[in-house]
Amino acid sequence: MSIAGSLTDAINFRYVFTISGTPTTVSGADDNSKTLAYNVGFVDVYLNGVKQVVGTDVTATSGSTLVFASALAANDIVEAVTFDTFTSATAAIVGTRSEFNYVISGTPTTVSGADAGGSTLSYTAGLVDVFLNGVRMKVGTDVTASNGTEVVFASALAAGDLVDIVAHQNFSIANVPASSIGSGTLSNDRLPTIDNDKLPTIDDSKLGAGAILQVLSTTKTDTFTTTTTNTFVDITGLSVTITPRSTSSKILIIADTQMSGNELFFIQLVRGSTAIKVGDSDSSNRVECSQGGVFQASNNDKVAPMVINFLDSPSTTSATTYKLQGRIYGSSKTLAVNRTFNDSDSTFSGRGASTITVMEVQG
Repeated sequence: MSIAGSLTDAINFRYVFTISGTPTTVSGADDNSKTLAYNVGFVDVYLNGVKQVVGTDVTATSGSTLVFASALAANDIVEAVTFDTFTSATAAIVGTRSEFNYVISGTPTTVSGADAGGSTLSYTAGLVDVFLNGVRMKVGTDVTASNGTEVVFASALAAGDLVDIVAHQNFSIANVPASSIGSGTLSNDRLPTIDNDKLPTIDDSKLGAGAILQVLSTTKTDTFTTTTTNTFVDITGLSVTITPRSTSSKILIIADTQMSGNELFFIQLVRGSTAIKVGDSDSSNRVECSQGGVFQASNNDKVAPMVINFLDSPSTTSATTYKLQGRIYGSSKTLAVNRTFNDSDSTFSGRGASTITVMEVQG
């Protein structure tokens, strides 16, 4: 983004001093009680209307004083025009300028190329000021400055003339904080592509209770069987591990399984080695489980969808594993996962997939 500026736009302050005595240094309050201050390299100095060459006629390096090479006289008029950093909203806009100084030989009408300091003239049309022996020329009348590399005077110059050319550049926005963009729309082609690893991490506390902080899931597509009758065994491939971000987080578990068996079967949800979401058997014989079902021989070519939902409070920030376990009732009986008990190779016998998903919920 660029903002074109002119000399008038760039002026910060104009200080006017009426000299008393014969000093060489000008500083402090001017005729209007404004205290002299400038950015080094961004000040123009005039003595009785004639522009001085900074670095030759006058030294301006401290930011608060001007030191002339020769003593001033009483009633001399010293003007200091300072340029400063612009501000747009709270964004710094830095103005740049280049100055070219020529000592004329012969009687040319055109000035171009390297100046007395070896710098090659270059400017932007419409953003240039030209001075002849300290007097500002009117661009377009006294002088033509249109091609960016040369300045053509309406009348021939004389040997020994001093030509100063001040070239102002477009102003570039150095830094725009996000808080400074109060409104407006940027087109998509102006937006940068940001790598994912450069994106900021959002503080979970800013999201509020109930926000989903992370989601993990495992899907089992192969089959599993067990004939274990007295204890629950892990259903291989149906587990997922999550590391909560906070001890106050809740973990929502959703398990969707496809199961079959030729006798009563049971499944339970386990955190680590602890069964959770299980009923109270209230006896030594009933089986505490998350869900149970029965398929007799007449149903051996069918599967049942078994769904478990549970909101757990693990109260930890350590890695935590949730898994499903199963068992079958009766000897020589089989519990099957993702297939029918018979598992016939026929068009009426299907195989499914099972999934266990965990979500961390902001506490």
